[in-house]
Amino acid sequence: MNVVQNLKLFFEPHSLAFIGASRKTAAKDGDTNPVETMLRDGYKGKIYPVNPNASEIMGLKSYPSIGDVPGDVDLVVISLPREGLIKAVTECVQKGIKAIILYSMGLDDGEDDEGKRIQAEAIRIAREGGARIVGPNTFGVINAFNGLNTYWAPMYTEQTIPLGAVCQSGIFSYRSWPEPPAGRGRMVGKVLDLGNLGDIDYADVLEFYESDPQTELIFLHMERVKAGRRFLEIARRVSLKKPILALKVGRTPEGARVVASHTGALGGNDGVYDGAFRQSGIIRVKDVDELDDLIKTFLFLPLMKGKGVGIIGHVGGIKGMGTDAFISQCLEIPKLTPDTLAQMGKLFPSWIKPFNPLDTWPAGILHGYQESTEALINLMLSDINISGLLFVVWTVSQDEYKAWDATQIAVKAAARFPDKPICTWGYGPDASGWRASLEKNPGILYFNTPERAARALAALHHRWRFLRETQSI
Repeated sequence: MNVVQNLKLFFEPHSLAFIGASRKTAAKDGDTNPVETMLRDGYKGKIYPVNPNASEIMGLKSYPSIGDVPGDVDLVVISLPREGLIKAVTECVQKGIKAIILYSMGLDDGEDDEGKRIQAEAIRIAREGGARIVGPNTFGVINAFNGLNTYWAPMYTEQTIPLGAVCQSGIFSYRSWPEPPAGRGRMVGKVLDLGNLGDIDYADVLEFYESDPQTELIFLHMERVKAGRRFLEIARRVSLKKPILALKVGRTPEGARVVASHTGALGGNDGVYDGAFRQSGIIRVKDVDELDDLIKTFLFLPLMKGKGVGIIGHVGGIKGMGTDAFISQCLEIPKLTPDTLAQMGKLFPSWIKPFNPLDTWPAGILHGYQESTEALINLMLSDINISGLLFVVWTVSQDEYKAWDATQIAVKAAARFPDKPICTWGYGPDASGWRASLEKNPGILYFNTPERAARALAALHHRWRFLRETQSI
């Protein structure tokens, strides 16, 4: 059985056993219980609690040992003190189980040598029996497509998106993936918490996501990498098929020390990671805000096939702000073609000549805000030098100021130019309402600042350039 087949058992088990299943529940005891979570989240496979001190848990028959469970078991979650792990893993292997999750802490992340010995022995026993281990010090796996959730808290899934995440922490599994575009619901895809990277690692999960039809975008939360050469080779191959975002923590010396205390491993030289990520096509994100922005960017916007950005709005102040934001991301604010400028000039008074970035206010005085803005945004996007757009609007209540509502202008532009990403930034009294009405439509996203919009378009361009340059080699 290869690693992809092994991981399929982790993500798509038909049966699941919990060794060390608790009799306590959130409702009665205020405690956490993965069996309760699985039932609540709608998992349709068979669940087998294993606890020698209970005959029934959450209405399910409990078994004294994994060997007493009838039939085959695809996946086992072990929640025991470290002293009981060797025996439990041995019994799993004897039953023919090929996928094991170790919740247990105090192994490689512990301060003594005994924990490291137990972890190494458990992995050796599993490997010799053809089994693979996720963890230890992990919450396991979430697959919102089939209701699988070995974590202690519910998924809160309202809408599932094609995002495959690999983490070294449970913190990312309960966030909305990402802060969703307005009107599109709470989002989660597939998540695997690697914990201490005892056995299964990032390269293994990348291979699984590479061929997984439900995964279109991959996110890595990384504290360290094992077998770096293999990881980079696989990452480069997968990057040609699907975008990979990485949040590598431990960038500072202080952060690296915290990483070591969390998972028992050093983070490594941060500059080396930067260069390796670029070579393999991985897009590095610096913080959670950028992560959320780029997840929704790659899910809902097309790639940007050039460096030229158009900026259009009805206030002159955006010109400098937007220019600074995009130039800092190594993009360009190009000159428009003579033909585009001539067509735009017909809408402006004689005392001003239009250029990029474009202030539409003078044209609006002559022809009305909506009429002039719609014509100018179409001309801007038609220009061969423009590959993406930042559209700046004054966000007002649609009911009170219908003449200033730019929603349909943006929506029509996105539909007319589906190959050019459109980012919007709004200011004014109803930014949240305008975003809600706007993002119900495909091909356009709202960002809270010009800088965040610039990072999004830069990532789309870098992805397009990586694909073009790599495929031409």
